[in-house]
Amino acid sequence: MTQLQQPSEITKTNYSCHNWQSLLRDNVTETAELCKILQLPLSVVSPEAASIQPLHATRDYLSRIEPGNPDDPLLLQILPRQEELETVPGFSSDPLDEASYLKHTIPTSHVISHRDCPGNENFAHMNICRMPMLQKYPGRMLILATDRCAANCRFCFRRHLSKKKSNNASIRRYDLKHIRQTTDSLKNNDEISDIREIILSGGDPLMLEDAELDGILNYIKDVHPGNRVRLHTRMPIMLPERVTPQLVELLRNFRHHPTGGAVFIMLHVNHPNELSDKVVNAIASFVDAGIPILSQTVLLRHINDHFETLYDLFDKLASSRIIPYYLHQLDRVQGATHFEVSVTKGQVLISKLGAALPGYAVPRFVREIPGETKKKWL
Repeated sequence: MTQLQQPSEITKTNYSCHNWQSLLRDNVTETAELCKILQLPLSVVSPEAASIQPLHATRDYLSRIEPGNPDDPLLLQILPRQEELETVPGFSSDPLDEASYLKHTIPTSHVISHRDCPGNENFAHMNICRMPMLQKYPGRMLILATDRCAANCRFCFRRHLSKKKSNNASIRRYDLKHIRQTTDSLKNNDEISDIREIILSGGDPLMLEDAELDGILNYIKDVHPGNRVRLHTRMPIMLPERVTPQLVELLRNFRHHPTGGAVFIMLHVNHPNELSDKVVNAIASFVDAGIPILSQTVLLRHINDHFETLYDLFDKLASSRIIPYYLHQLDRVQGATHFEVSVTKGQVLISKLGAALPGYAVPRFVREIPGETKKKWL
């Protein structure tokens, strides 16, 4: 674990008096401030890359980065760099061809102006006032619950969906009344009658207020009674304060409701240094409430492509009652070429990990291929 900065070097306020929304509003979005906080020269940042996808990081996450180290593995995940401007054959703005899987939308009431729309041409056909829903795998449906995250990860396969949005742009929000009004029309839809699991993704679904998340869960209880719900999130890593007693109770109530179902959280974590004591304690509140936590990790060059790093990560996850589920080969999104690790190296790493860790602590090494009905084991 790297030496952490003192709180006074990271923040000007005592955050114990604030809620998670105010912490989020105080994210670092200016490259000059980032460099000042982390004692780095401005030359480490690419202004051109930052203009394409803005810098966006929580102060809590920055507190885990080693000052003065431009190669810190946590810094590299959020730092706009010149390599992002490279155009490489085989990399695209929609590497998983998600635009072709759009099946349904849930209407919203708020009119969103064109300047707040996703800039990606692959998603241009989506109604900007509707919640995108994708069905890529049999029995499962994915809802893009919001278009924003607590931080902009530079390797994200959906980085072009909201690449021109700044931290201060309003989060896309959905009207709960209109979500409820779609219930009757969708109940008899043959295409979704075999759905057994709903995946909430985005963006990050935990960027929504509790009332908005509750509205989506109520929709699921009505249209898909008894279905499992899986939340894909990086929020507990970036902003552990988001894991409030109210949020935990909301998910626990869904699990115990007569038409609710099991709730799983799929946590995205890439490096052991991301698992601070505060993060681990926040995640523990989910586990203590009977909500299973799985993790997925992206194999990233110069960040976690070493045996010792992955060993420490998966060992710490298991000790924190988080089951390592997937180690992903990088989705080939344009702008993330410099993060790619060869499949061969990944296979060697996972083989060594299998010999050193108990089976439940070794994730599956996988790649997602557009058009396939499941992820490919590597």
